[in-house]
Amino acid sequence: FLKIPIGAREISMGNTYTPFSPGVSSLYWNPAGLSKITRDEVMALHTVLWGGTVYDFISYVHPTGSGGTFGFSGTRLFLGGFEGRDAQNRVTHKFEDIQSAYGISYGQKVMGALSIGANIKKMSHTLDDHKSRSYILDVGTMYSPIDNLNIGLNMQNLLAVTSGTKDTLPIVIRLGGSYKI
Repeated sequence: FLKIPIGAREISMGNTYTPFSPGVSSLYWNPAGLSKITRDEVMALHTVLWGGTVYDFISYVHPTGSGGTFGFSGTRLFLGGFEGRDAQNRVTHKFEDIQSAYGISYGQKVMGALSIGANIKKMSHTLDDHKSRSYILDVGTMYSPIDNLNIGLNMQNLLAVTSGTKDTLPIVIRLGGSYKI
């Protein structure tokens, strides 16, 4: 569920937004983009996907001036209405499948043309009486050697500490460049 992209502009560009990331959506695409934010921003997304599955994303960023920019985000994928049954096929209870991730992000310009950023997320998955948790680290960089040229690198799930499951998260690496004409 963390691979579901956010932002209409970002999706319309074929999910190639890693070198841009100038706004609140940088919490998803490249946390180094937080360094370019000059005012508070909020983004909220709510959509109903297949079979009544609900996807929600909300984020907020706050620049501190010379101290970089902080961000907070929440993502949730929800599907309810499942029925638990016993050996005689009688309904015993109702349950839901809920996956969520909440994160804190930070981005700052470290040298004239280089910015770095990171997300720390707590991910959880609840399915009936099964619960699992993970803590995830994402890291991003953005380099702008000349005006209008951006090179971005985002590495997601670099460190994933899990409990309650043997599942592992794949490391996702996005690299891209852009030149504004």
